[in-house]
Amino acid sequence: MYTSHASCFTPLLKHLVEQVDCHPRVEALVFPHLWRVGFIATRLADAVGFHDPELHKSAFLHDIGKLAIAESILFKPEALTQFEYELIKGHAHIGSSVARSMFRLGPEARYIHDHHERWDGKGYPAGLPSDSTSLGGRIIAVVDAFDAMVFENRPYAGKRSPEEGLRVLNEGAWTQWDGHLVQAFTGLWGTGELSTEVVAQFNDMMWDALREMVPALADEASKNAAS
Repeated sequence: MYTSHASCFTPLLKHLVEQVDCHPRVEALVFPHLWRVGFIATRLADAVGFHDPELHKSAFLHDIGKLAIAESILFKPEALTQFEYELIKGHAHIGSSVARSMFRLGPEARYIHDHHERWDGKGYPAGLPSDSTSLGGRIIAVVDAFDAMVFENRPYAGKRSPEEGLRVLNEGAWTQWDGHLVQAFTGLWGTGELSTEVVAQFNDMMWDALREMVPALADEASKNAAS
């Protein structure tokens, strides 16, 4: 059902695997977040009538800057120090630059730069007000936050249910996130156009593609799924 979506992301994944040299654990934990955000962001973009053919690339690559951060910081189980947090915050700017140079992304690399900016101007890396951020970046921001809450086992927070994730998004509408996008995203889950089952089907397709490219990641996939 989602083969066409997977076929859009598989070439990007292949390029990423060929260009990036990092520990398999990092790949096994970071790559699925990238392709899920890419997939879900395209669905949200369609729902709000935003038809940038390059959005899926920016959404897929939104966290590529994190691959330059030490694993000890990326997966630190306890609270980050202020210095470590500043390093993490740099991933949006770094990722935008990497997407331009390594993946030949054009103006759409701005979406990567903007995906941690906030509606109220209190985000990073630039603290931009809402009218100075890109719609693509605001779309990725909503989806990135939801995926991190609902589908990720992050060291500083356990998984939440989709209902809990949507509640957090709605509580942060017009302060952290674009309220129109939050409303549209909530609607996609309400109608069943997006669901944990839909995302799981796409996720499985992408894992199959990654295993074909890097068979050694099969073990890491099992470990990640069990954690």
